[in-house]
Amino acid sequence: MAVAQLVESQIVILVVVGSSPISHPTSYPPGCLFSFTVFKPYSHCQIDSAVGFFWAIFGLHTMVMNEFAVLKPLITALIMPPAAPLLLAFAGLWLMRRRAALGLWTVMLALLSLWLLSCHAVAVWLAATVLPQTTPLTVPNLKASGAQTIVVLGGGIHADAPEYGGPQLAPSALGRLRYGVHLARQTGLPLAFSGGEGWAQSAQFAPESHIAAETSLQDFGLRMRWVEGQSRDTEQNAQMTAQLLKPGQPGGVRRIALVTDAWHMPRSTLYFQRAGFEVVQAPTGFVRPVYDTLLEWLPSAYGLTQSRHVLRDWVGLQMARIKGG
Repeated sequence: MAVAQLVESQIVILVVVGSSPISHPTSYPPGCLFSFTVFKPYSHCQIDSAVGFFWAIFGLHTMVMNEFAVLKPLITALIMPPAAPLLLAFAGLWLMRRRAALGLWTVMLALLSLWLLSCHAVAVWLAATVLPQTTPLTVPNLKASGAQTIVVLGGGIHADAPEYGGPQLAPSALGRLRYGVHLARQTGLPLAFSGGEGWAQSAQFAPESHIAAETSLQDFGLRMRWVEGQSRDTEQNAQMTAQLLKPGQPGGVRRIALVTDAWHMPRSTLYFQRAGFEVVQAPTGFVRPVYDTLLEWLPSAYGLTQSRHVLRDWVGLQMARIKGG
């Protein structure tokens, strides 16, 4: 049995610890932080074992996401592959000192889960199973939808691209922008882009939207109508885009064609609807089979990345639903 403390300010070194369902003196879900920097205790929880470690991390994610938004990249990394299976494997190794058989099975489960989540076939299955499905948008359907503008969501940047002399859009963001430009040219609708500095992004670089606007003009020859560069996550994308487009006011833009990756679309749609928009989904970046059958079931960095995208947005979607009641 061990005791861990969740501190209320300035955490220096964090170790995630977990337990099977246990009783807590507060109403917080299972999970707490252990810090080597001691401050005023915020809550306490007793750790029974490492077997229920996933419950602890998910509970921690739910508890701190609003109060400690700066920790979002760290917490997200811990509950997603490859970190989560590796942490489970380490927990199994620790458990083997006392319960060898259980610890061995835990390690084997962790390695098997890491193998499967690295297979692109599993990523395809997850995308088709755990997330609400969305379909490609044709240009005729977009023209008939009544959409007033096209809104492209950011997808990250490459902070250091020396061949270009500065930061550039990450592949996901570039794919979204390209599709948004394509739709704008085919329909004549104005283009907007939303994306500032993500929680994991260094503040020394320009907001993603500024890079996207420059790319749109220089590489695609299309000038954006609106550029939103203050948001740090999907929820803020929606809120700050609403401040620009004013969907609830006379003369504002209410119906939009929303461009983002297919795995990101359900959560994005939810947030933009809450912000007052009517959303026409314009997904890109579908998770579809790309290899021969055998290769689909062999681990790859690409398969792991796709599984991570899907699982991360599934967790984010559940939290958004809980947050919104």
